[in-house]
Amino acid sequence: MQILESQLRQHVRLLLKEEVYGTIATVYHGSRQPPKEFLKVFETGDASSYASTGWKPGKGVGSMYGHGLYSVWMKTDHQTFRGEYGKWLYKLKVNLHGFIIFDEAVCKKVYGKSITPLEQMKLIGKERELKNASQEELEALSNLPVANQRSANLAQDSSNFLKGRVNGIVFFGWNDGPVVLIYDPDIVTPIAWSNFNQESREFNEWRNWNASEIKQSLNRASNAGMQANTTRLQFKSINIERLATDEVFFNRVYNKLDDSQKIELAKKAMNENILMKLSDEPLPEIRAAVALNQNSLYGTKLKLSNDEDPKVRENLARNPKIELKLLAILASDSIADVRLSVVYNKKVNTKILSKFINEPIDNIRWLVSTKEKTPLEVLEAFSNDENVIIRSNIAGHENVSPELLRKLSEDPASDVRIKVAQNKLTPTDILWKYVESNRFNYALLVNPSLTTEMVMKLIKSGNDEFKEEVARSKSDAVTIDVLNILLNDVSSYVRKTAYRRIRQIKGLED
Repeated sequence: MQILESQLRQHVRLLLKEEVYGTIATVYHGSRQPPKEFLKVFETGDASSYASTGWKPGKGVGSMYGHGLYSVWMKTDHQTFRGEYGKWLYKLKVNLHGFIIFDEAVCKKVYGKSITPLEQMKLIGKERELKNASQEELEALSNLPVANQRSANLAQDSSNFLKGRVNGIVFFGWNDGPVVLIYDPDIVTPIAWSNFNQESREFNEWRNWNASEIKQSLNRASNAGMQANTTRLQFKSINIERLATDEVFFNRVYNKLDDSQKIELAKKAMNENILMKLSDEPLPEIRAAVALNQNSLYGTKLKLSNDEDPKVRENLARNPKIELKLLAILASDSIADVRLSVVYNKKVNTKILSKFINEPIDNIRWLVSTKEKTPLEVLEAFSNDENVIIRSNIAGHENVSPELLRKLSEDPASDVRIKVAQNKLTPTDILWKYVESNRFNYALLVNPSLTTEMVMKLIKSGNDEFKEEVARSKSDAVTIDVLNILLNDVSSYVRKTAYRRIRQIKGLED
């Protein structure tokens, strides 16, 4: 049966109960999003691109029949018009070309008689798509449309195959009544909105958006209508998981993928040939996603280590599975963010960290000074750093030498000298010098190399607050002998704390 355009227009007018131009119909959608936010979804992006709206088919509101925009074609006593999906109701124009209809009455109005979804797909030029259907899916699509709610069952059985291959489906839902499920965002134009009145339990009068507010949507929807091309939708909802491993499938659809899909695929791909091909993409974001993918093999990563875009090299430096030889190359990169990512990488070793001995950027030197594997030669170089925080990190480092600690014990910054007082590698003579100076008592108290003799000296010159801290300390240097001395202190707080600590040591108190 060959359906004429004039016949289709006539049937659509009857179906939608509202003026329709060509195949453009009016539908309604309930939402919790206020008008300003809702409009942003459709007024974003480039109207000439395939994935131009902020709404993506894979991230739509519902999912029972496939992710998409669930709407109804007329007012009925169902959830949408009772405000159960939110207090906002939106009126939308949608291009009905390419929809599959499961409701018997609607199908007769549109096609003149009841015909199966298989026949409908042939009429809208989608016969080739049926070659991709399984035997079970073909059987589901071979059923004639049925009356009212029973059409929901047919829609559910067939929707897994239809989503991404057609613009949408029409059926009569159990909860929503006359449903138009839209898979393709490019054929939708927001027209007006209303809010739910709690007192009357009905929606208020419509408020229209003006043409300037919906300019992007009007332009995009009109282009989509002229193209009448549902093929582009298939690649909006394409199975990224399958693409990640199936090289044959990837090669077949590669030229149909948009940039956002390629980025998503680059993050998940597990096939080296696929990753290598994506690494040649002109868009840096795609190559950057490949660079971070832990499934990339050496050949792909080697190529990306010379990529002209710094973000690609930065992501590669962050890759947990990057080879050390590539990490070493990136350690000498001209871009600071790339070098910083190298230092952040948990695989960075002593040899690579040695390359940062003349690093000019403060925050990179700071990060290097915190790494356990930083070699002594770099620590020595950084001990003269103008940045006090960096010198403090060196003074507290586990790889620092006794000679370097002696040097830093004379540092003009007290923060640096405090770190020396805390470092277990600090020579005994330096510790005694600090004990005699009576300046860094609290720092010394946490040093594992502190001796009981030193503690005895400290409590003689310390104030009550410090002596109470000594009595509370669990340092090996604070022995029973020290605590017994504190039991005779003039301060009752010191005596009580020492008494409690003795009982803890003897197991008499928690």
